[in-house]
Amino acid sequence: MLRLLSIFRFVTVICVAIVYLIACKDIPRDNVLDPKNPDSYRAQVISLEAFVNTENSQDYNEYMLSALQTIVNRYPGKLILLQYHRNTSSDTDSFAIPENESLYEQYVNKFDALKGVPDVFINGSVDRIKGASSIENAIERVDSAIQPLLIENTFFTIEPTVTRSNSKISIATIIARLGSESISDIIVRVTVTEQIDSGLYTRVVRHMENSNLIPRLQPGEQKEIKFSDVTIESGANLQVIFTVTSNQSLIVYQSVEVAVP
Repeated sequence: MLRLLSIFRFVTVICVAIVYLIACKDIPRDNVLDPKNPDSYRAQVISLEAFVNTENSQDYNEYMLSALQTIVNRYPGKLILLQYHRNTSSDTDSFAIPENESLYEQYVNKFDALKGVPDVFINGSVDRIKGASSIENAIERVDSAIQPLLIENTFFTIEPTVTRSNSKISIATIIARLGSESISDIIVRVTVTEQIDSGLYTRVVRHMENSNLIPRLQPGEQKEIKFSDVTIESGANLQVIFTVTSNQSLIVYQSVEVAVP
């Protein structure tokens, strides 16, 4: 009898151990947002980068900015607008900063085309809309260009951190590669924009900084990046846009916008 009881206890222990081992196996990676899931992805947020000069005698830039704001409002949460003011050969712009012209040079060289304003780049150099004869015309052209992109997914996730202490904001992020393929030669760009008014000047670029080149990011791999602190003016209504791009910023893979607290 004692021998049977011992055998029973031994079998019970073995069964409990087997159940425990089964329970401790990896949870199935079926969450499409899980970086460790080879089938993971995120909905893509489309980047609209408008290079403009609003201090000239013509209204073409204002037409385009009004059109872009209409488009952004039409697709909430799907688009991010950035206004890069730049000087032209005939007109200066008080909101222009050197970084804007540097980025514009990269885009224009990609298309091997002449400079001009307004000039809008969609997800980097994926598409380009130049000029605006009217607000309605600009809306139609931009809306048509973004339609194929509205249903696309991306294989990046961006987890931003933005904190404020008096006149400084600290900026950092963690990015992760989703899906099943690695990627090479990417950078993360942070752009600080200011909402000056509720009309045309809603996302004026005030500061821009690129991370170091990331030579390779494997599927499921995460990368933490910290940027320089940014000094801000009291009362400014600021946003920080985090963008994962190819080297030289020619293709935008994903963007996230965060309001500065």
